Amino acid sequence: GLPEEDEGVASLLHEGRTIGCFQIESPGMRSLLRMLHASTRRDVIHALSLIRPGPSASGMKERFIRRRLGEEAVEYDDPRLEPVLRETHGVMLFQEDILKVAQVIAGFTLEQGDALRKAISKQRSPERVEALRGEFLAGARRRGATTESAARLWQCIANFAAYSYCKAHAVTYGGLAWQATWLKAHHPAEFLAA
Repeated sequence: GLPEEDEGVASLLHEGRTIGCFQIESPGMRSLLRMLHASTRRDVIHALSLIRPGPSASGMKERFIRRRLGEEAVEYDDPRLEPVLRETHGVMLFQEDILKVAQVIAGFTLEQGDALRKAISKQRSPERVEALRGEFLAGARRRGATTESAARLWQCIANFAAYSYCKAHAVTYGGLAWQATWLKAHHPAEFLAA
């Protein structure tokens, strides 16, 4: 496979010169890659999730960028979130983050966390969402969270879930984008001719 880091690819990403590269050629994505100072495959994966409407509208994209660049301290509402959200600078970025947060904060099983993700993201049953909210808040308080902290985390989950992106999709698309950018960096004539 291709290396996770590459100077030629990093240069194209950092400069937003990704026209012709799968999933990362739109003006908005090229701008985001420049803002992130993207240079690795992981940066591409994160960018693919950040560009979605939810992160953009909620302010999460800007928070992620500031934290990634060291312009804002990474903070966690609860210290138990640090191992869960370390890779994403303390920001819920993927659908799977909802499951993990519900597990460590409220004691949900991963199955219950997935039910929570589905109920919120599909917005099919307000009654089911309200029941899960009650379970989350009660579980969080049983596990030592303050009422305020539990409510803040619930609000983050509720705001984020409807627009979140599955990590498997981001990783797959990010891998293809990385390959395309690698080809453009190392074999530009052949890549552009193809």
